[in-house]
Amino acid sequence: MKKIVCTLLPILVIALAFGTVSAMAQNAPDDVYALAYFSGANNKNNPDTTLRVINDGSAGEADLCAAIYVFDNSQEMQACCSCPVTADGIISESVNKNLLSNGLTVAVNYAGVIKVLSTATAKGGPTECSAQAKYSGAVTPGIRGWITHIQAGKTATTPQITESSLKDSNYTAQEAGDLELECQYAVLLGSGHGTCSCTAEDTAW
Repeated sequence: MKKIVCTLLPILVIALAFGTVSAMAQNAPDDVYALAYFSGANNKNNPDTTLRVINDGSAGEADLCAAIYVFDNSQEMQACCSCPVTADGIISESVNKNLLSNGLTVAVNYAGVIKVLSTATAKGGPTECSAQAKYSGAVTPGIRGWITHIQAGKTATTPQITESSLKDSNYTAQEAGDLELECQYAVLLGSGHGTCSCTAEDTAW
């Protein structure tokens, strides 16, 4: 009996370890979907903040699209766009000027959430990117990002700027579909509003 128990114990340990590793793998970030917050935006007493995105080259020499979805602090999508980024390229987007200046509603957005999805370019051309489902390419790893934040300074008139990387999150087809569908509605209902804008790669904020 002792012999059987001694034989089974290593097997159980290996099985438990394998199960733990498998669970961790299922919950691990997949480098295609990331998010961040913004705050202190559209405040004349605060400096502007910046979203920077790179194509890390993991897709080879291929261009990628950074699909950007901007939500207000009531969880409503205010703007969406998708920006082309060449291999090893970088773009810099002003939160106030590029991401918030053409929101879906007339409300001024001071705080909210930014989500970024990494996709291939659409079939129509090497730099064709769209955050809407019918135009978007396949989800493809390679887009990485950072964002600056406004923090309280030593006095109310001297805010400080910090920077952090976008937080990797688990990609699901349902989440991507919801984002793309909400973007379609924002563009349709906005009649010219509800879209953000992209800077050229050689423009830095």
